[in-house]
Amino acid sequence: MLASGTLRRAMAATSMATTFAPDGVLRASINLGNPVLASLDSTGKVAGVSVDLATEFAKRLGVPLQLVTVKSAGMSVENVD
Repeated sequence: MLASGTLRRAMAATSMATTFAPDGVLRASINLGNPVLASLDSTGKVAGVSVDLATEFAKRLGVPLQLVTVKSAGMSVENVD
């Protein structure tokens, strides 16, 4: 039973990766216009809860992460493929 549960989880992760990262890379739009969610740290690196969530999601999907930073929410919508 354990093996079948592990297999089901692996198959679900693969299906989700195909859905959310069809090219094999998860692209996450990071809105720097909302400092509660994301901002640049003292070294110029993007940080915040949005980055943390995107990083964990990519990890669970088993795909690399590409952060796409924008200055406003409206610009995020413009980047949707």
